Amino acid sequence: MESFTSYRMPPVLEYFHHRYPQLQLALRPSLCRDTCEALRQGTFDLGFLMEAETEHPGVRTEVLGSEPLVAVAAPDHVLAGARNVSTGDLRAVPILAPEAGCSYGAMFEAELNRGAEHAVPLLQFGNIESIKRGVSAGLGVSVLPAMAVAAEVEAQSLTVLDWTAPFEVYTQIAWRYGRHLTREMRVFIDWMVRFAEQDRPLVAC
Repeated sequence: MESFTSYRMPPVLEYFHHRYPQLQLALRPSLCRDTCEALRQGTFDLGFLMEAETEHPGVRTEVLGSEPLVAVAAPDHVLAGARNVSTGDLRAVPILAPEAGCSYGAMFEAELNRGAEHAVPLLQFGNIESIKRGVSAGLGVSVLPAMAVAAEVEAQSLTVLDWTAPFEVYTQIAWRYGRHLTREMRVFIDWMVRFAEQDRPLVAC
C-alpha cells in the first residue's frame, strides 16, 4: 500500500541499510490482492498487507498489529470539534476517497452506502498526498491510516474527527506458504516483528 510504503518503511529500510550493508532490498508498491498473487507466484519474496482478514489462500502471514484509521478534515470544517461524529454525519459531507485498491477504503465505502437511498459519491484523488491537500483545502473529509496524517495533525493543518471506524484492519508481513525462508528473509521478518512489538510508533500513531 502507498501509505505503508511512504510512512512506515523508510525507518525500517534505514535500519537495515546500516546494520546489514550487504543486504540488497527492492521495495515495490502494489495493491494487497496483487501482492498476494505475486507471493503465490514467487515474484515477491515477502509482502506487506493491510487487510481485515489475516488468512489468505497460499500465503502465510505474521500480524504486526492493528492499523488505526482516522477521519480527518480541515480545522475549520463543519464537523471539526463535533462530538460523537457518526458515519451518517460523514455521509452528509463531501468524501475524498481513500487510497485506491485498499481494503479499508472498500469497507468504508460499504459503511457509507449501508442503508443509503443512493450510492454516496466520492471525490477520487490519485494518491494520499493529493487527498491530504484536498482535505486541508476544505474540499471534504477522508479516512486514512493515522500514520499517514500524523505530521499534518501535529502541524494542525488537519484535524482528527471524533469518529470511530466500525471495522478494523491489520498490518501483516506475508510470504508464500511452504516457501523456504532464507536467513536474510527470516532476519527481516523477525526484525519487523520486533519493531512492531518494541517501537509502536513504527506501527501506529
